[in-house]
Amino acid sequence: MKLRNFLYLNTKIVEDYLSVIDGYVYDEESRAITNSSESGVTGKAGIKVVTGEGIKTAKLDEKVKRSVKISDASKFDKVFTY
Repeated sequence: MKLRNFLYLNTKIVEDYLSVIDGYVYDEESRAITNSSESGVTGKAGIKVVTGEGIKTAKLDEKVKRSVKISDASKFDKVFTY
């Protein structure tokens, strides 16, 4: 990937080439990122007459949903790479 600065970019031609390469053209896409972690603690205690057991679990879920726009420069780079 090279960083470029365009004074003029014919986006119609770039999108036409992309439609031939991929078979479709889109401007936005959705991305979902999920982070999940789970931890647990188990303990047991007892005396001759009384016994007990405890379990503690914790679960953490984090979900991030993003809608990203595909830039014209990114579209050009894909065509150029192809």
